[in-house]
Amino acid sequence: MIKITLLKSLADGESVELSIIRNDEVKKFKSNVYRVLSDDEALLSAPLEKGMLYPIRPGENILISFSKDNTGIYDFYADIVARKKAGALSAIIIRKTSDIQKTQRRHYFRFSFVGAFHILKETLKKEGVEDLKEKYKDNDDIIVEGEEKVYEDMDGRDISGGGFRAISKENYKSGDVVEGYVKLDNKPIAFKAEVIRSQLIEGPYPKYDIAFKFVEIDNHARAEIISFIFKKERKTRNKEK
Repeated sequence: MIKITLLKSLADGESVELSIIRNDEVKKFKSNVYRVLSDDEALLSAPLEKGMLYPIRPGENILISFSKDNTGIYDFYADIVARKKAGALSAIIIRKTSDIQKTQRRHYFRFSFVGAFHILKETLKKEGVEDLKEKYKDNDDIIVEGEEKVYEDMDGRDISGGGFRAISKENYKSGDVVEGYVKLDNKPIAFKAEVIRSQLIEGPYPKYDIAFKFVEIDNHARAEIISFIFKKERKTRNKEK
């Protein structure tokens, strides 16, 4: 396989996009190529936020994306080598740390995920709860839980900031709405999702491949999902180099 280098891919003055993880959020910035220095290094304009230089540290690993006419969108991971001045302009030197790959740009990138999605099936009322609440009503140190939630664990297949796909022993119809949570890096992410597709997996023990889209999820939780995908993809790509 022919290795794609920066000298073959980028030209001076070309526009690129920088994706940087900061506080579990993926931040995107426009940048320009000042000069391609070698097969693996380039001098780019420093990222700006509201007209101010965005703080970026040497050694930080970022994702760089660019498009080519008639061929598509490409991206690669790179380390920040240094910050410097390019005349009167602020610049960064980047060094490629992964192969340059053609990618499909979607609103949300989808990443393979092996883990459980916990889908709420029913909420049970515990017996004797009212008596316990009455008994301890004047004791603020004791909290009486009145409900027990029952979950179905679905085997995950992939996840994105827009939804997920999982395998279930039960069938769900398009339009069904479920509540649940998933743990990413041991952090529980709560969501409400709608079934958009269900496909039977035939066999001695039939299962269903179900695609969901998030219909209720807070912005911080969505940002954590996107950050999780970004970090996992970066780790995978850097290992493959």
